[in-house]
Amino acid sequence: MKMALPESHIFLRRKSVKNKLLIIGDIHGCLEETKDLLAKARYDPETTTLISVGDLVNKGPNSAGVVAFLRQQGAHCVRGNHDDSCLRELSKYKRNAGCKLPDKYSYIQDFTEADILWYENMPLTIRLPELSPPILIVHAGIVPRIPLMKQKVDDMLRMRRVKLKLKQRRTCGFGCWLYKKLTFQKQDGADDSQDFETFIKPDPSATPWAKEFSIDGGSAVLPD
Repeated sequence: MKMALPESHIFLRRKSVKNKLLIIGDIHGCLEETKDLLAKARYDPETTTLISVGDLVNKGPNSAGVVAFLRQQGAHCVRGNHDDSCLRELSKYKRNAGCKLPDKYSYIQDFTEADILWYENMPLTIRLPELSPPILIVHAGIVPRIPLMKQKVDDMLRMRRVKLKLKQRRTCGFGCWLYKKLTFQKQDGADDSQDFETFIKPDPSATPWAKEFSIDGGSAVLPD
């Protein structure tokens, strides 16, 4: 089932960014470690804009505590694949009151209504277009040469690496390659001839998606 994303892509204007910008990685339920990290970074909510790249929950001991803490700090967060999975379980739990949650998601019962509202409204991307250089924050990745509004949700939540594959359309006297096709790694590691297939499993022959954006001096810049 596809869940509604109230506002999938949001902008943060320069005037809404405080003196200091702090972007932190996957927290995965590790509340105390996150607080230690913020202390070392001299985080002050009065002077610092805090952004998380997603995956707030699972693996660690206090997923509900992480969600509550970031909400209370006024942090901005993008949705990660673990957040997406949690929200799917939350949706089922809300539709079937009293149903038993999987042990992995038992912490959902500790969410407050305010936590749920904040968590459900996390976008897929956050753009800071007025910074130099401009910043785009996404959990997993985006496909080069595809406008942001046409990106697939699953790619933004789960995609890690991409691979440019040369496809020979016809041969000429010099055996020239006439066009390129962009392919991704499937979960089983096999290539697919389809453009923009979703891939998850890392492979030494592929490169991180962000690196593809810097090929040929920016030829893969994301269109608006």
